[in-house]
Amino acid sequence: MNVDQLIADLVKAAYVKQAQGKVRESIQGYDQFHWGTCWFGYGSIFINGTAHFIPERIAMLPLWVVYWLAATPVALLFHLIGIIYGVASSILVLMQVRYRKQTVFRVPGSTLRGLWWNYVDRRSLTSDHQIELLSSWLKVLYDEKSSTADLRKRVDKILERQIKANEPYYSGTEDGPHFNFVPPVECLVMDFDKELGPYSKG
Repeated sequence: MNVDQLIADLVKAAYVKQAQGKVRESIQGYDQFHWGTCWFGYGSIFINGTAHFIPERIAMLPLWVVYWLAATPVALLFHLIGIIYGVASSILVLMQVRYRKQTVFRVPGSTLRGLWWNYVDRRSLTSDHQIELLSSWLKVLYDEKSSTADLRKRVDKILERQIKANEPYYSGTEDGPHFNFVPPVECLVMDFDKELGPYSKG
């Protein structure tokens, strides 16, 4: 398999992995249902800071219990419908990504930066998945064994510098400059592009 096809396959794998994560998140949503949701509006039966009951709430308690017993199954049903819809939508996206044919780009100059701009859509691939993808690319293209943890540290440092540069503006300093930066992961790609140069297709 040539390098161009391998890079395309790694990109597709990154999108598939992210879509699989979305499916897992949707399924785990079941655990987020709060059985006391329909009870929260009732409040305490005690006067604040004392052990004395509020007579009106004591009198209404049986009716509120009936309401809770009736409303909770309905709330649970809507919760489950939301989960089913979320899981179905996520699975559909996963299937579309898995069976979509990934375009293989020919990048003039064999530059890491050119590859990144052709293949990676940062609006649809999260920062964490971009870092994992970059790590796999560096290993394939340059035999550069940079772990995702190491790359994440470098991304955090870039983000820290960007935030610091805009501190005067956001702190209200008069005439404080405001800078628009390239996203941190893209900055890291450009840094590696300068450090490592063109990759070999051999």
